[in-house]
Amino acid sequence: MNKNKLNIALIGAGRWGQNIIRTILKFDNINLCCVGSRNNLIKDLIPTNCKVYGDWESILKYPNLNGIIVATPPNTHYKITKSC
Repeated sequence: MNKNKLNIALIGAGRWGQNIIRTILKFDNINLCCVGSRNNLIKDLIPTNCKVYGDWESILKYPNLNGIIVATPPNTHYKITKSC
């Protein structure tokens, strides 16, 4: 973990989540440290040191997060963000 970088998690790696991944990877000061997704192909899009969780609740236990981006269907946003 680089202390000069923001540690960001992403919940959801569908079409919008994949756009967000590509955008995050353009920034030198952001570390995409974990993704919550059931999409097995997501590992091809993320850094090798990025952890993939099959459920979003596990991300809440990840240490030293600076932020979480929610890219899931809109009807799930309230429950997820309230838990965050």
